[in-house]
Amino acid sequence: MPSKRILLLGGTAEAADLARRLAETLAAPDGVIVSLAGLVKPRRPLPCPMRVGGFGGVEGLETYLQNEEIGLVVDATHPFAATISAHARQACDRTRIPRLTLARPPWTAGPGDAWQEVESFEGAAAALSDRAQRALLALGRRRLTVFAGLTGIRFTVRLLEHDRHKPSHCRDSVYVVNRPLFQKDRADSRENSAPRSGFDFSRSALAAPADPLPLADYEVITGHPPYSLEEERRLMQEKRIDTLVIKQSGGAAGQAKLTAARELGVHVILVARPEAEPGECVATADEALAWITGSARPSRILASKSGHPFPGRRM
Repeated sequence: MPSKRILLLGGTAEAADLARRLAETLAAPDGVIVSLAGLVKPRRPLPCPMRVGGFGGVEGLETYLQNEEIGLVVDATHPFAATISAHARQACDRTRIPRLTLARPPWTAGPGDAWQEVESFEGAAAALSDRAQRALLALGRRRLTVFAGLTGIRFTVRLLEHDRHKPSHCRDSVYVVNRPLFQKDRADSRENSAPRSGFDFSRSALAAPADPLPLADYEVITGHPPYSLEEERRLMQEKRIDTLVIKQSGGAAGQAKLTAARELGVHVILVARPEAEPGECVATADEALAWITGSARPSRILASKSGHPFPGRRM
């Protein structure tokens, strides 16, 4: 068990689970700090200090680790959060602070799945142009420019509410924001002030993005994951989706859209992950907790990026 504080780089369900379990295990209430890079807060409050915002590059993170007396960094960020993972490795190397990666396994195709894995977002756009007429994009706003030149495809773009635009206060400063309400939640706020999780297609309106998207023909739907199988199935049926484009993120929370696609015969294009940074790695919160408490060693050691067991290339 580290004698100093633990910095948990989060943003995933696995990170939130580990944070709660560490808070129960550690004697000091502030023994673990959870850092989130974006606007999405955990669906349930975490019983430990939380910061939201960037560190200011490798040098800023290095300074933070030293000032906060961090004794261990756990990188439990999203598999596509390649920048912060690279910064964490470099900062930990410079300060000689141990680092553990919690990387959830990728999804694997089963009987009846029609998957096509591509190595880049540009590859996804090329694959889409060959077959799709009505596509569901669940990639986030930043990845949409590669689809700008495609015509003859009706896009349904699913975004988080905050992803419709870049708030003016989201620069290099650290900030904390409230989780946005859905459109119907706003109308019902006097009856029930608690925001709802998930995406109920029957009660959510199509949302015009605050800033136009670089697509020829599209509509935007906003929500907050995880989505149920019923919600995913209904969305694909009502929008007559023939192709789903997603990142190879892995995890149980995103499994519903793949199940719905299989049931409805929807073709799935998956963008391969960036390769993980080298170092010690575990696949679950259980394994991470055991490693931190000293009762187990990691199931994998990533000696180099090319040795990563999960396929993918850095974008």
